[in-house]
Amino acid sequence: MLILLKAARDDLTPEEEQAYANVCADPPYEDWMLDCVRRTDPTSRKTMFYGFDRGECLDQKKAVAETEIPIAVVNGTDEPFLNLPYIRGLKFANLWGGNCIEMPGLLHAPFWAKPDEFQEILDRFVWDCSR
Repeated sequence: MLILLKAARDDLTPEEEQAYANVCADPPYEDWMLDCVRRTDPTSRKTMFYGFDRGECLDQKKAVAETEIPIAVVNGTDEPFLNLPYIRGLKFANLWGGNCIEMPGLLHAPFWAKPDEFQEILDRFVWDCSR
């Protein structure tokens, strides 16, 4: 929860910027990750999170419950921004494979940490959807 509070602020210290960059993806950490955090307009994080809180966005819960488009949900088990039990409990109209996929020990960007494993999942999803 602490990282969410930091993510919503527009006044991160250099140490908080580094921590935020590191929690968004697993190693290997690269300089561009911190550069991206630092280059982000300081008001954008605050605006985004306050917009979420006020409901000024797509009703994602409704969208996944009603769409007939196949949806693949892939997260790391150590995802810092999402409540995975909540995500698992959502009603999905067309969840690919019938389950959310959780990649053990990974954070917010499993495609970065385990690109080959993620690519296999993506390939199967695309294959299944294209048949």
